[in-house]
Order: sequence, then C-alpha cells, then structure tokens
Amino acid sequence: MWLAATLVALAPVFAIILEAFGIKVPFVKELRGRTKLVVASMFLVGFIGLLYFQAQTGKTLDEIAACTLFSNGAACKSDAEKAVNDAADAVALTAVDPTVLPPAVNARAEQSAPVSRDLCDASARSNGNWEANQMYEEARVLSLGINGRRDEGAARLLYKSAADLGHPSAQFNLGNMFHEGRGGPVDADQAIYWWSRAASQGFGPPMENLMGAYSGTWKGFPPRDFAQMVRWGRELDRCNQPRVLNNLGIIYASGGYGVEPDNALGRQYFNRAIAAQSPRAEGNLRLLESRAAATADDYRWE
Repeated sequence: MWLAATLVALAPVFAIILEAFGIKVPFVKELRGRTKLVVASMFLVGFIGLLYFQAQTGKTLDEIAACTLFSNGAACKSDAEKAVNDAADAVALTAVDPTVLPPAVNARAEQSAPVSRDLCDASARSNGNWEANQMYEEARVLSLGINGRRDEGAARLLYKSAADLGHPSAQFNLGNMFHEGRGGPVDADQAIYWWSRAASQGFGPPMENLMGAYSGTWKGFPPRDFAQMVRWGRELDRCNQPRVLNNLGIIYASGGYGVEPDNALGRQYFNRAIAAQSPRAEGNLRLLESRAAATADDYRWE
C-alpha cells in the first residue's frame, strides 16, 4: 500500500523531468492542460500517506523509504513494537527478571527464545513460522491470564491452530491441555499424538511426557509399555535428568513389557541418577542389589 502510494506520488515527477529534457511522455502531453492539477493531487495523496505512516511508526521519511522499498517489512515495525520485541529477547537471552517487565514483554518472551536444536533445552521451541508464533503467543497469554483475562477454551483452539502449522511448543502445550482436561475434555490419544509430533522435532519435554504416558501409571493412558518408554528415554539419556535416569534404571532392572532385563544397565542408570541428585535412585539401587528379581512396581518411580 505504501509502496503504491510512493510510486504514484513520484511517477509525475519523473515524467515532468523527462519532458524538460525533451523526452516526450504521452500521458503528460495529453494532460498538459491539467498537469499541475494532476501532479498536485498525486503529491498530496502520497504525502498524506507518508505522513500517516510516519505517525503510526514514529520513523523518519528516510527510514520509511528504506523499510518500504528495500525490506521485507520487519524494519517497518513501530518503535513501540520494536521496544517490546527487544525487551522480550532480553528475557530470553539473559537472566533478566521477567517480573519487572510489562505484560506485553512477558507474553512474548517464551516464544521469542532462540530456536534451539538441543533437545536438553526445555525452553520454548519455535519452528520459525511467524503466523504460528503469533497464535502461540496469544494462546499462552489467554492460558496464563497474563492480561487479566483467562480463557483456556480459546487458548486450546489457538494452540491447535499453531500446532497444525508445526509449532513444537504449541504441540507440547496442546498435548498437556488434552492430558489435563484444560479448555476441553481429557483425551489421552490426542495428548500422545501431539506430544509425539513435538518430540519428533527433537523437543525434550514432550519426550518426558511420553515416558509417563506409557508407564502404566497415568489414568486413561495405554497399558505399560517399556519399549516405548525406552524409545524416548534413550533420546533423553545425554541430558542427565535424574527422573529419566532413575526410571530407565527401573525398566532395565525389572524388565518385561517389551524390554529384556539387564541388571548391569539398570545399575549404571541408578548410579547416574544418584550423581544427578535423584531422590529415589539410591533406594532403588539398594533394592536391585538385594533382590535381583524385584518387579517394576517394587521400585520407586519418579
């Protein structure tokens, strides 16, 4: 729109300059009797448009020309919006206390975190889709009631739209809402589906949830399946999370449900969990050493 206004405003100027150098421009010749009126009208429309854009963005005419003609639109954001974005990035990249920042900044800080390919990074994950990011942000604000209005039904719909576009954190949060029955009915199958989609993008938190979903201890979820738990637990192995390590130790110490028992591997995981400050791994290791035939339910899960 602003590019069109700029071109409309400048076209008569170029035509008149060409005419002054003896280069005939047909439309100028045909409108010679009304040239001044046409030029004045076009300049007026273009100038009003530029002034309005300047008032909306707080930018100089040079900056407007630069962002209108040479950028993809990111440079044309208002100074106020840019300030919110910059502050949100500060929350994501530094140890700034988010409680001292305005709600608009906090609402955007999670989704604006740098995209990380490290599955051990539990911070919010984006797929780089601007539309999905916007919907994720709006859903998060509504879900947490950041602006004084909490609407988990609307948040669930927005998370679903962002999740359909492949946003990993939206997929993870949508799975959580199906699991907990927030914003709609509980649906274990949908929770697993969305966690699986997020996990397939290398996002760690939904992998932890999938381990829980197949543990046989979550109401309404599938029967115990150690093979599925190992599938996701081994993905998280290098993150040294005490809960994951302790639970992998139990799986290998007891065996069954699609996994062969392996006391040596179970002992290894318990020792790693103890080093990672697991509150239950030490007791589980003692149980393994004293009763090699203990079942999974004899151990203490985390």
